[in-house]
Amino acid sequence: MTSPAQVARDFAVFELQGKRHYFNQDMNQTIARLESTTREFSVEEGLMLVRADHKGAGEFKVELARVRPGFLGGDESLFQCKGPYSREMAWVIVSGGRRAPRPREKYQLKVTSTGQWTIEILQPDLGQAQASVPYRISGQRGGTHLIGPIRVSSRPLLARARHSARGEFYAHSLPLDGDHEAEEFIEATGQTLLEDLPTKMRPGKEYIIEIGSGGNWELELYEGY
Repeated sequence: MTSPAQVARDFAVFELQGKRHYFNQDMNQTIARLESTTREFSVEEGLMLVRADHKGAGEFKVELARVRPGFLGGDESLFQCKGPYSREMAWVIVSGGRRAPRPREKYQLKVTSTGQWTIEILQPDLGQAQASVPYRISGQRGGTHLIGPIRVSSRPLLARARHSARGEFYAHSLPLDGDHEAEEFIEATGQTLLEDLPTKMRPGKEYIIEIGSGGNWELELYEGY
């Protein structure tokens, strides 16, 4: 596999321009448990990126709650863990069906924590893709990684990938415009070497790639036929 030309530092997707919401609980001392509800906010059709950090030693739980639940009541779990935590995730926001989040709905975050936390929500604007193809990138730790955005030209994109660790290894393509659902183009477990995989990304569209790994990984995207 070609040596990676770009190295992950969680890829700075939160430096993109777009609609942004920021929430935090700043505490001077550790507490046993705190439940709080954030101010109201709404999301639009497109892509929603969420970054969460927790500095407490105990429970950390984040739920997405509709302000007016109606028949689609019930909170959507975004993050849940114990102890210090830092993670980035992405959701495609499209209309229709019994789904959450939904465009133009009013939401709040319900947060259970045992220490200081911050949550950032970003819906990136279109037209910010600067990556050229072939696009090569790597990471040296496990977890979830968001990279891009990448614009697809008139030719389809293929992928080569290597995973040098135990556990799950996957890659999803998520459209910035919310035109369709996320597409999974890598699904593997353990040490893996993959070649010439169709990415299912559509010509002319911009995408964020979400990668989940157990450890060291590499990804290359290139034009195919």
